[in-house]
Amino acid sequence: VEQYHEQIKNSQREKVKGKTSEATSALAGLLEEDVLSTDSRLIDNAWRGAEAYHFFILAQRQLYEGYVDTAMKTALHLRDYEDIIPAVEIYSLLALCACANRAFGTCSKAFVKLESLENLSPDQKLQY
Repeated sequence: VEQYHEQIKNSQREKVKGKTSEATSALAGLLEEDVLSTDSRLIDNAWRGAEAYHFFILAQRQLYEGYVDTAMKTALHLRDYEDIIPAVEIYSLLALCACANRAFGTCSKAFVKLESLENLSPDQKLQY
């Protein structure tokens, strides 16, 4: 991503070399980068899945190593990634981390969310 931004800046500098001031050159570079922002969104979205699974594995590792407060905070970030990781996995981990951290309010909210998921069978909902 950084190389992409640097490439855009350099291409703009070459286009306007000797014609205008550096401020105009910088402005032109920013405008072109804004026009091409759809490309950068694709690049950023490619990392979203990696971030999601990084947080998922990190929360599990923190929980198993005994860092329950940190694990719960990491699991709370997973709520932003429901489009990538199944909600059952996210809220199960969150409930487990919150219970281990003795944050029973958060644990209760996670179980309520698990019970309200539509893609679970009635038997699975009873388990939660």
